[in-house]
Amino acid sequence: MNQSAFYMPALAAVIGALLPASAVAVSVFDTDEIVDLYQAEAQVRFQGFDVTSLPDGRFAATWVEHNIDTGLDQVKLARFDQDGNVMGDILTVSENTASSDSGLSDPIVGSNGDGGMVVVWNAGSSMSSSHCREHVMLSRVGTDDNVSAPWLASMGYGYSCDADLAVNQDGWFVVGMSYYTDPGYIVQVYGPEGYGRSPPFLLRSRADLNIPIAVALQVNSALFIWPDVEGDNVVLTVSRYDFDGSEGVENVSQLSAGDHGGIDLYQTFPVLATGVDDGYASAWFQSASVDAQEVFSQRTQYINADGTVDVAVTIGEDPLNTLSGKLDMTGDGDGTFLIGWTISEDGEPRYRKITAFDEEGVIGDPAFIVSEGASGSHDASANTRVALSGDLAVVAWYEQEDDSSRPILKARIGSPPKRSNVSPGSSGGGGFIDPVLLFGSALLMLLHRFARKRG
Repeated sequence: MNQSAFYMPALAAVIGALLPASAVAVSVFDTDEIVDLYQAEAQVRFQGFDVTSLPDGRFAATWVEHNIDTGLDQVKLARFDQDGNVMGDILTVSENTASSDSGLSDPIVGSNGDGGMVVVWNAGSSMSSSHCREHVMLSRVGTDDNVSAPWLASMGYGYSCDADLAVNQDGWFVVGMSYYTDPGYIVQVYGPEGYGRSPPFLLRSRADLNIPIAVALQVNSALFIWPDVEGDNVVLTVSRYDFDGSEGVENVSQLSAGDHGGIDLYQTFPVLATGVDDGYASAWFQSASVDAQEVFSQRTQYINADGTVDVAVTIGEDPLNTLSGKLDMTGDGDGTFLIGWTISEDGEPRYRKITAFDEEGVIGDPAFIVSEGASGSHDASANTRVALSGDLAVVAWYEQEDDSSRPILKARIGSPPKRSNVSPGSSGGGGFIDPVLLFGSALLMLLHRFARKRG
C-alpha cells in the first residue's frame, strides 16, 4: 500500500466526522429512497400504526398486528436508526386474542427527552356504528425496554376512540379521546411516573361528529383542540390547562376560518405540535359554502403561550371527500413543523403528502407528494404518519400488495426540512450545499488527483 492509498481513507474518515449529519443527509423532500422498516408474515394484517422521534437521530414505530390464522392481536414497538434499521428487540406491549367484535387497534406513541415512551391504543369490543372500542389503554416503555403493565386511560365504561397523545421533554404526558357515554371529549394529564396529575376533564360536545380531539404539552401547560357546534357551523375550539390546576380548563380561542369562512363552516381533523416560547402550531381541514360554492382548504395557525392565535395560513385545497384518514403533525421543538396526510383515489389511499412550515411560512412545496401508491393494492394505511427532530424527518405508512403477500411498514427518511436544505421545487436535485461539505469534497478531490500522480 502506498502512502496516498493510506491517507485517503483516513482523511475521508476525518472529514466525515467533522461534517454535521444535516450536511450529509438529503432532505426528506429530495430523497427518492423508500425504506422497508418491517415486514410481517403473510397471515398478519396491520390495524393502525404511529411513529415518533427519539434522541440522537433515532425514531420509533408502534403498530398492531392481527393474525388472521390464530386471532391474536399484538401491540408492537420498535426503535430504528437514521437509516431505518431496527435497533434492539421488537417489543410486544400488549396482546389479546381477538373475537368477531373485540380486539386491539389504532396505537399511538410519544417520547420524552431521554427516549422513554408512552404507547396508547384502543381495546375491547367495538361499536356497531363506528370504529370506537370500549377502552383506551396505555403503557409506559423505559429506555431499558421495560414495558409497564397496561392500564385504563378511558373512564372504564362506555365507548372511547380517536385517542391523541402528547409527551413533553420531562416525561409528563396528556391523553385525549372521544367519549360517547356522556357525549364529549375526555382529557387527562399524567406525571412522569404515570400517575394522574389532573382529574379527567370532560369537554362537552357531540361525540357523534366523529371528529378527533388534538392535544399537545409544553413544560407548564397543555393545549386541546376539539369541535363544537355553533348553529349550522362546526368550529374548532382551543382550550388551555395550566399544570397548577388553579383555573381548570379554560376555553381561550377558536381556529380561524379565514376568508373562506362563509356559511355551513365545517372544521375537522385538528392536529397540534409544540413550538418555541411555550407556543403551539395547529393544522386542520375545513369546508364552507362561499357564494354558493363549496370551498375546501387545509390551514395552519400558530397559537401563543397565552392561547391567543396568530394569522392562519392556507397550505392546500384538497377536497374533504378525497381525504383518507387523519392529518398527522409533529414539530422539532425549534419552530419547524411537518404535516402528513393521505389522498384517496377510487376509494384507495394513494397519494401521501407532506407540508413543512415555520414562522416564515411554508418550506419548499406545499402538499408535496412523497409517495404514490399502486392502484389495486390489497391494503394500505389510511394515515400517513410523520416524525421530526433536529436530526431527522420520517414519513411512514404501510402497504400490502395482495392477500398472500407480506404487509410492509415503509418510510421515507431524510434530514429535517429547513429553508437551507430544501431545493426550489423539491424535485430531487439542486438546493443549498453546506460550505463544510463543499470544502471536504474539494479536499478529497485534490487528494485523489495527488494519488493518481503518485501512483
